[in-house]
Amino acid sequence: MIGVSRHVVIAGAVASLLAVGGLLVRCGGPDSESASQPRHGGGRSAASGPARSVGAGPTEAEAIASATDYASASQRWLYLTDQQIRTEVHQVATPRAADGLADDVVDQVSKARTGLSDSSGRIWWVVRPLATNVSSYSDDQARVEVWAVTVLSAPEVAAPQAEWMTVQVDLEWLDGAWRVDDVRESPGPTPVPGPEDDPWDAGDFDKALDGFTRISAEPAS
Repeated sequence: MIGVSRHVVIAGAVASLLAVGGLLVRCGGPDSESASQPRHGGGRSAASGPARSVGAGPTEAEAIASATDYASASQRWLYLTDQQIRTEVHQVATPRAADGLADDVVDQVSKARTGLSDSSGRIWWVVRPLATNVSSYSDDQARVEVWAVTVLSAPEVAAPQAEWMTVQVDLEWLDGAWRVDDVRESPGPTPVPGPEDDPWDAGDFDKALDGFTRISAEPAS
């Protein structure tokens, strides 16, 4: 596979918007290691495990699953410490890519965590893979594209918004598991809002979802 591209699936809906101001109201906050955890709407994601592996050897289905896991990992990364993030990335990445990917993820998540910690209410942060395409595959390398959407809403920080992206994940079969060797993302394809959709305020957005639990999350306490 080609070398690490230094593009990681986080900034899409949070870190890049924090950088440009875009749909955000304001940002700033404490250091990422000591920041208080944002209040997350609809419960929290379960902890992740090590890289996926199969007993009989590599399969295309497992490559797709590994790529999909990584493309949606920012769902839980936002609520981990920097060291926990580094540990997770090293568990699923190739040795040559792990440090670079971990540095980029920590940098982007830190910016996102800091900005979102200023929110006065619950944060809705939902990352979902929608479709996959295996653009190349062999017994030791695979390239999988994942079409995904990230939904973000944070009172006083981020207006309700959705970002659509295609994430290209290069994988290498190593030590009995598919491991991430390179990641790239590109915008879209992006559907237009429905004809009856109107812009939502973050407060109204959260009220409308009162009592809802995000799919696959633990209920909010």
